[in-house]
Amino acid sequence: MGDTSKIYRILAQTEGATITTDTSKNMTASDEKVVAQKDIIAPKGKYQPFVLIPICTEFQWKYGQINFCPRCGKNICESVGGDYLEGVTDRLDFDCPECEANVFVHIISTPEETNDIDIEEEN
Repeated sequence: MGDTSKIYRILAQTEGATITTDTSKNMTASDEKVVAQKDIIAPKGKYQPFVLIPICTEFQWKYGQINFCPRCGKNICESVGGDYLEGVTDRLDFDCPECEANVFVHIISTPEETNDIDIEEEN
């Protein structure tokens, strides 16, 4: 995990529950770690182990970046050729390295992208 700003998925576990949450804005891994420890993992001062999983940039999320296998949930962005840092890969045909399924995914539009189009049409 470098200091590139991305959206992250946070996984934590207590004795009785597993917590999964996603960030909503670009942050560096070090900034996200501070937020996770303060607001999610240890709100009452009791620290729980956790991991940060990089998803993609906020821009990529907004325009439909494909990051995970829809069958098993494996983060496939880097391993199957998705553009991890720059552009948006919203159409992908791949063999998942985890579950070996042959998958075709096409994210036609996202709510955020549609909202941008509606705003542009009003102007």
